[in-house]
Amino acid sequence: MQDSTNSPLSILDKVMESKEESEKQEFSPQEIISQLLRKLTSKEADVLKRRFGLNENEKQTLEAIGNHYSVTRERIRQIENLSIKKIKQSSEFDAIVKNAEHVVSNILNQNGGVVEQEFLMAEIFPTGYSEGNERAVLFIIAELLSDRFQKVPIDKKYKASWKLKITQLDFLDEVIEETSKLLEKQGKPQSIQKLFEDFSQTEFYNHNRERLNEKILESYLEVSQKISRNPFDEYGLANWGSIVPKRMNDKIYLILKKEGKPMHF
Repeated sequence: MQDSTNSPLSILDKVMESKEESEKQEFSPQEIISQLLRKLTSKEADVLKRRFGLNENEKQTLEAIGNHYSVTRERIRQIENLSIKKIKQSSEFDAIVKNAEHVVSNILNQNGGVVEQEFLMAEIFPTGYSEGNERAVLFIIAELLSDRFQKVPIDKKYKASWKLKITQLDFLDEVIEETSKLLEKQGKPQSIQKLFEDFSQTEFYNHNRERLNEKILESYLEVSQKISRNPFDEYGLANWGSIVPKRMNDKIYLILKKEGKPMHF
């Protein structure tokens, strides 16, 4: 019997995983921004730095930048748009952003095509990240790679998230609906492991098993406004007090649970 750990597919998976991890470790959004801004005049680069907070400072409004340069906000908007266009038309653009595109694409593909913004940053920077790094990443994917990636704006259904341009949200909606029904039936918060174990017994999962795994389910739950996670990494409906405490009793319950004490009061 052949050892599955040495099968060609297993070896290929390990090689791909190693390559993806290497790309992630080499990913430096600030360095990418630095290289791209060299394609611009000093004024063009400064406008983008101020507008998108690329110089470790807070983002500035069109009006504030216009006042600094004694020009109209419309003129600053023109400079912004022309500068981004100039960067994207650079002969070196594809080579410079290649690593960023690979890293973000891999994360999205591994998580079902859509991830919540903070979840995305945590995947890119597992040891932590600065606001400067976050702004640099968002500038790259929102302004420079908008043909590949698309923002999912925050609303009643979704938290601020990012998706592959080709990803439709219909399947995510179906998964959230099925998970909500499951949680309502269980009536209490569940770890992602237990939740996926129960989810994998549903008819919905049996019809969609090739599109779902525990990692994808967790990513989808993080995107949803309907389902949330409590301090113990348990998932439940966002309107449950054991998930998002609203009353004093809810807060006391969570404190006692953390201490491992029964609730008697």
